[in-house]
Amino acid sequence: MFFETSLVSGQSSELKKAVKRPVPTEITRQIKDKTPEEVAELLRTVDAKAVPVGTVEEVAEFKKKKGSLLIGLADALLNTEPTDEIAEEANRKKINGLGLLMQLNPDDTARITALKRELEKDKKHPDVVVQCEAYLYVQKIRKTFQSKRLTEKDFERAAEELKPLIREHPDSPYVSAAGLLLSAASAYEGNSNLDGFADKFRNDFVKTFRDSGNENLVTIAKQIEVDAQQNIVPGKRLSIAGMTVDGRPFDIKSLQGKVVLIDFWATWCGPCRGEVPGMKEAYAKYRNRGFEIVGISLDKDVSALQSYLASESIPWISVSDTLTASAGMPSLGEQYGIRGIPTMYLLDRQGRILSTSARGENLKRLLEQEFR
Repeated sequence: MFFETSLVSGQSSELKKAVKRPVPTEITRQIKDKTPEEVAELLRTVDAKAVPVGTVEEVAEFKKKKGSLLIGLADALLNTEPTDEIAEEANRKKINGLGLLMQLNPDDTARITALKRELEKDKKHPDVVVQCEAYLYVQKIRKTFQSKRLTEKDFERAAEELKPLIREHPDSPYVSAAGLLLSAASAYEGNSNLDGFADKFRNDFVKTFRDSGNENLVTIAKQIEVDAQQNIVPGKRLSIAGMTVDGRPFDIKSLQGKVVLIDFWATWCGPCRGEVPGMKEAYAKYRNRGFEIVGISLDKDVSALQSYLASESIPWISVSDTLTASAGMPSLGEQYGIRGIPTMYLLDRQGRILSTSARGENLKRLLEQEFR
């Protein structure tokens, strides 16, 4: 599952000895017989490796190893005084590695801040500086939104900090991602004191994106508006009706009075399967206290879905979007504008959305709050 030593092993090299950036001895030894071009290709291979399905601990270990390897390989490559093009790519991969480590330790921002200053001084890669700024901004926002009680000023301050980045770098995918994160967080669950403000905040951001005249940001504005129109925000009620995998009609109204996890997923989605162990744990712990799960599968192959459910002994309600559409009912995936999976909503006993990001540790925290 994780990176093996053989991944960075080799037998011949022109790499210069590190003189600028410290590189772990193990990595230096393993790439000593590789050319700079071979290390650059290896760096791309490592960066492309997706997070595997596994426990929270396994995923964290994977991120730690991948992040450290990206940083070490990038520094080794940068020590060879590569072309500007290769140097830019190496720095981008290094930032990706630093980003993975920041996911494990939100306070670990010193290295990416130092890299940003180094790049600003060098003045050769302004786009990479923007990537650093976006990463640092997203990390700061994540920490801010972990607060149990936020105010309008928290959101206004976050928005004002992002707007200069949007104006100056509207085509940057990193800035766009930061904007989406901030917009979604405008209705952060657990902050009922912000009722009514979320819509104002979202509308302000939509206007900022639309007025930019940039195609990238205009598209994001439309996405945000679709979410609002489809009521994908905390406090709203969901209307869900479809067909279960065994061909029975299902309506969310039948679960009134229960806390319900809605999981849009598919058997071919690795991250979706990765959520299953935690979901099983939560189901076993809270089912008898009024907790239910409704899995809404987007699989086209119903037989493959049925086989997976049987092999994994999935105990909760399983709705098939394919069977739902075949029965002449609206596709739930289309109805709620599902663009990525897993998408997991937690509903309260009145059927209102408590959270639009009820995954992993966040799901555990939310359920503890509901059943304490």
